[in-house]
Amino acid sequence: MTIQTKFESEATTSSKQFVSQLKLGTAVEDCFAVKFKKPPVAYRTGKPGSWFTVQIADKSGEIPLKYWGKDNNKTEKIFAEIDSGSVVFVKGRVTEYNGSLEISVDAHEGVVKPTTNFNLADLVATSLHEIKDLVDELLGYIEQIRDPFLNQLCNKFFNNPKNLKLFSESPAAMMRHQNYVGGLIEHTLNLISMCTHYAAMRASDMAVQALEGIPPLDKDLLIAGCIFHDIGKIYEFETKTTIDISREGMLLGHIPIGIMMVNDLIKEIPDFPEILRLKILHIILSHHGKLEYGSLKEPQFPEAELIHHEDQVDSKVDYMLRQKEEANTDDPWIWNGKERRHVYLE
Repeated sequence: MTIQTKFESEATTSSKQFVSQLKLGTAVEDCFAVKFKKPPVAYRTGKPGSWFTVQIADKSGEIPLKYWGKDNNKTEKIFAEIDSGSVVFVKGRVTEYNGSLEISVDAHEGVVKPTTNFNLADLVATSLHEIKDLVDELLGYIEQIRDPFLNQLCNKFFNNPKNLKLFSESPAAMMRHQNYVGGLIEHTLNLISMCTHYAAMRASDMAVQALEGIPPLDKDLLIAGCIFHDIGKIYEFETKTTIDISREGMLLGHIPIGIMMVNDLIKEIPDFPEILRLKILHIILSHHGKLEYGSLKEPQFPEAELIHHEDQVDSKVDYMLRQKEEANTDDPWIWNGKERRHVYLE
């Protein structure tokens, strides 16, 4: 089975001004994707004109852009030409407001206008691995599943070319871990590798387990559970000129989406064991671990508990590695405001 991603022919341009590299005072003259925009408002001081805000982004991050207009008609015209999901050429300068960087575009000297002259690979990050290699690795794991019902469930999903394409191109997140094309399949493979390694380590001491009456972990359930735990993300996110959340993702979230997808798929498999159906659905429901973290249930059997913890390990370590890679400072550490802790860089 082969797959070609629509992003793999794109090449990143070395001259691109990436958001993560912008510093206070930097002159900006480059293309960025539009995430959203806010309507023009009049100046509070009463001076003529108005201004508006556009959130722009590339594969390295996002930043607010503020256009400072002098003529209301011109400002409204420029604003109307900008659409969410489009790409704009920007000429402005990096300034600071309330401790955060933004791009200021002055009506006399600056520019913000739609453009079709851009490189998609500069705007949307893609896995450093070949997508085809990741797909081959995933299909290899599915071949290892001996349980006929779990094997049939996995093959039934991925034999659909649309599902395979969505799964292999989807990101694992919008802004945190593996937030790039191919991120979901990377994250899934990491989980399978960690879970099966742990299961094999436990199984290597079967004599002790048998003596103590401890059953081995179900490798088939671990592989299938890892594959389906985040399956709803193929519809939770949309990847165009940016990675964004879909309407379905915003209203439902990937866990309910995944539950509905997998349950509907199981209904098409005759005599699928009820306890196996419940276990697969429980893994999806419980993989966030705690109710306060968005889990609809807490893990209630060993395979679900293991998948939850390995999910946390992979997502948190990948996020910290990304912070180190993207840190734009000479300091030996950065402050992560969301996690409320330092990240050491050296």
